[in-house]
Amino acid sequence: MNLIKEVLKSVGADDLLSVDYTFTVCGKSGARFQNVTGITDVKKSVVILKIKKGRITVNGEDLSVGAFSDGDLTVKGKITSVGVENE
Repeated sequence: MNLIKEVLKSVGADDLLSVDYTFTVCGKSGARFQNVTGITDVKKSVVILKIKKGRITVNGEDLSVGAFSDGDLTVKGKITSVGVENE
């Protein structure tokens, strides 16, 4: 079980466990995304990720994709905005 799920359960926020995706922006160094099903586009200024019911668009500067395993993906660089489009 991952850390986010453990924390949500411990604070009584179990209803948030059924979300289709989660992400955490880590200051100016990047972000971690969960439940990613694929990568649509990678450029220095934009990364587009596939999720089960839509896509996530990450805008920023000097962006790159780091680790991608079991639905967990890291985007490195200065993130200026994150947008979600649901189908």
